[in-house]
Amino acid sequence: MNSNMKTDTTPQRPFETISVSLDEGPPYKAYSCGEEWNGFQCPYFTFEEALKVTEHPDLKGLTYDSERDQFILADPEWPDDPTYGAKNFKAETITVNGQQIKVYAVGAFFWCWYKD
Repeated sequence: MNSNMKTDTTPQRPFETISVSLDEGPPYKAYSCGEEWNGFQCPYFTFEEALKVTEHPDLKGLTYDSERDQFILADPEWPDDPTYGAKNFKAETITVNGQQIKVYAVGAFFWCWYKD
């Protein structure tokens, strides 16, 4: 066995379908395996649902980059702040009930997503 090979024996918790929302605004369908950040949900969205998130009125800087297959938040209020950097939410694959599903963790570990 290659000594540089990483082996992760931690079993992945199963994903379930949930509904989440930000402080104000509509609910969104998402997947969750129970991960939380500061007590808030860390959702994973399908492409179609993540596109709906880009329409939220408070997320004006959230766009989709088709060349890189990722959603990007470039907050227009902080362009001159040297400590600010855009957030990228890349495509990932999760397993739900034995099926592989491509998702994007838009705002996970970053925004206050509430489970509805």
